[in-house]
Amino acid sequence: MNEVGGVPTHYLLVHLVVVAVPAAALVAIACALSPRVRRRWGTSALLMSVLAAISTYLAYETGHSLELALVGSEATRRHVAMGAALNAPTLVLALAVLGKVLFARLSERIKSEDDPRYRTALRTAGVVASAVTILAASTAVTTVYRIGNSGSNASWERVENGNPDAP
Repeated sequence: MNEVGGVPTHYLLVHLVVVAVPAAALVAIACALSPRVRRRWGTSALLMSVLAAISTYLAYETGHSLELALVGSEATRRHVAMGAALNAPTLVLALAVLGKVLFARLSERIKSEDDPRYRTALRTAGVVASAVTILAASTAVTTVYRIGNSGSNASWERVENGNPDAP
């Protein structure tokens, strides 16, 4: 079990996930819907979504190692099992934002005399990337809420049972 200053690393990383995932989702959705926002915030949306995906993976791994280090309740085991569900939507969000930003930049660089089928293909890919971005962002935020709720329920269950130091 990894600790920072005596506090399990998982507890610290979870706070990053709770902030990074919804923030990345909000900026990603705005970029998916607005070319003006995308031009200004596209790179930031990409960096934020990558941070969200990495922090989610690290929170899951540290939570899993915390569970293995200490014997937890059924609520804790349920929380850990739910934690794995967040890795996919945050990774898809990062990849969809990358696709949307790349397709939009390529589409802006096409000259009017270029093959119209190429422009149409890029625009279609951009629309698909926008749809995937919105779906992945919505799924990620909903999943963060559900996992966070299960984690807080597991924590309060420990407190109510008189064992606040157990996972």
